[in-house]
Amino acid sequence: MDQDIEKHISRYLKAPDTSMNSFRNIFNLFHNILSSIFIAVVIAVILRVFILSVFYIPSTSMEETLQIGDHIIVWKFLYNNKIPIFNIKLPFGFKIKRGDIIVFISPTDSNEDYVKRCIGLPGDKIEFIGNRVYINNKLLKEPYVKNKDLIFYSKKVYIVPKNHIFVMGDNRINSSDSREWGYLPMQNVIGKALFVFFPFNRIRIVK
Repeated sequence: MDQDIEKHISRYLKAPDTSMNSFRNIFNLFHNILSSIFIAVVIAVILRVFILSVFYIPSTSMEETLQIGDHIIVWKFLYNNKIPIFNIKLPFGFKIKRGDIIVFISPTDSNEDYVKRCIGLPGDKIEFIGNRVYINNKLLKEPYVKNKDLIFYSKKVYIVPKNHIFVMGDNRINSSDSREWGYLPMQNVIGKALFVFFPFNRIRIVK
């Protein structure tokens, strides 16, 4: 009888603690999930602050290239070779090119962001004749301009100063741009529009 009792006690002591193992498994599962969420949040914050941003198109000024309701991805770090917040200058950076579609802080209202196309670079001579634009005495080909034949520019010549650019909307008839408020300081540029990601039926590269 005593031997039987000892066998039962021995089996009980050797039996695995399934409740403790289950607890450890659940703890490990939650730990892995929370770690993954934390890493994802950190990556998202880094992308949002330093590299990419999402912008919504609220007006018709860039039609037909960009339409009201388009959501675009903007590469913030493309033109800026300084790391935000830390103000650390890096040894590389890209220059704004004529024709780039850029997002920038409005020079008339720092709380507003605009999206326009870069037309003139520092030192460029920009001249409007009829419904055509000339850069450094050469006709600028603009297949992206909406209703080009309905546009009539007042004859005027601009010389883009250093550290500034000249921007216009593709829908020239309905665009507040450098023709109205002057040259855009390069320091106001946030980044370059890359592509439309929403609505899904209008997903495309911006150019």
